Amino acid sequence: MTLEVGEGRDEWDSDEDEPTLALADRYGKDGDKTIKNWKVAVEQDRATEDRLMNSVQVYEELASMRQDVDEDTEVTLAYSNVRQDLDQHRQSMHPGYYFVGDNVDMRTKINLGVLMKYEQYNEDMTDICEFLHTLILGHDSTDDWQKNPDKVLSGGDYLTFVIWSQLYNTNSARSQGTLYAARTTLNARNVTQHSSQDFYACSDLVEKVTIAYIVTGGLWYFGMSSLNSVPTKNVYDGPIGDKKEMCAHILFHASEFAKQYCVPDTPLLPEYEYKRPKSLREHETEVHGHPDPLYGNTRVTEITTCVSDDGVHNYTRLMLNLGQLRMNHNDAIRMGDGERIMRINQFLVLFYKACNCPKYAYGILETIAQTKVLLTERMACRLTWNRTVNHRGECDSNHPNDLDLEHCNKVFKDEAHSFRGTFTEKTVSRVRRSALSLQSAYQQLDLFSILPGRLHDSSFQMSKSPLSLLDMDEVRNWISASLVDYKRTHG
Repeated sequence: MTLEVGEGRDEWDSDEDEPTLALADRYGKDGDKTIKNWKVAVEQDRATEDRLMNSVQVYEELASMRQDVDEDTEVTLAYSNVRQDLDQHRQSMHPGYYFVGDNVDMRTKINLGVLMKYEQYNEDMTDICEFLHTLILGHDSTDDWQKNPDKVLSGGDYLTFVIWSQLYNTNSARSQGTLYAARTTLNARNVTQHSSQDFYACSDLVEKVTIAYIVTGGLWYFGMSSLNSVPTKNVYDGPIGDKKEMCAHILFHASEFAKQYCVPDTPLLPEYEYKRPKSLREHETEVHGHPDPLYGNTRVTEITTCVSDDGVHNYTRLMLNLGQLRMNHNDAIRMGDGERIMRINQFLVLFYKACNCPKYAYGILETIAQTKVLLTERMACRLTWNRTVNHRGECDSNHPNDLDLEHCNKVFKDEAHSFRGTFTEKTVSRVRRSALSLQSAYQQLDLFSILPGRLHDSSFQMSKSPLSLLDMDEVRNWISASLVDYKRTHG
């Protein structure tokens, strides 16, 4: 069988659950040691790099002080050799690792195990941090981690329900073009009032409505009554059949439509600093007309009660803004385009801030600050581009790291539930060390190759087809006897 465990089938011939448990222990016994081996390798490689860099610095200082030609040649030769050793070592040294959510560098997934702690309690969160501290480069359980902090990358993609909170209203069933009206028209009963109750159903509805808005907007922009009608506005007057010119025409007008209806109106930050926040509030309200609940209440009332504003048009623009921003973000994730994800994050942080999602806004702002200011160029590059994982190897089959972690958590829970209520600390330890390895082994099970001796379950034998067990002479006699009965019955 392709699931290789030990040698031969001896491990599968034991009684009861012993082979499964032994298999789980064997797969998981070394899983949590990988990160520790990485830690040792990285620390050794960095120590070697520091030693070679010190040697390079020493020879550079000697070369600057030498006046004798022969001695200078020897120093130059030694410096060249050390420099070459340093370059070769950097080519082969361990690239290092960093943490993403509950895991580490997603290029190689490491099972960090399960801690019997609750994150909502401060003392348990302290224990979790102390556990992770032992895995940080240059540190262990014996040092004072409060005095010698080491910068660790942390990141993650944040899910939001901004579209739902801004555009979904159960009182708009008869308002054509709204999300709730679309839910009613499509009879999408799995779409819930709160998107957290069934996120994927709500996400599918937003996707469909966004596409419908784009198609409808294109028809309106080109003055078309249907997909088969002829454009009456922004008509192409170039040579028919020239694909380059026709494509340029479509792209130009698509860009114009996006600028007019899809780009959010973002106010500019002040160009100078104010020592007093009150002065800034007064300036924003009086000069730029920005509503402020703490200053200029009269102006706020005038803006919010303005009857000349087109609410339907505003809804359309906001739907296109948020819907296409969401589609762009999802497409960037599928393609593994880290730079595009970070550019979109600059819009998301403003939307989160405006829509009363302060935790999401703060988290994404921190991620942007890490890539732009706080981290070295190398660490910022890794944080930018290591945001997705790809198990299928195709160009558009990436998905977020946090979603992959949720899949891992589901594997752990499924394995834990298989113990039918016998959920002890030993059970948790066994499952957390073996779940992912067993899942990987199950996925590699070869169902179509012929390997003699394999069984799904030793309690029964399985033939290729039950028809192979038929005695065809007996079948022929049975058919003949049955025909005689039919003749007698039907006369």
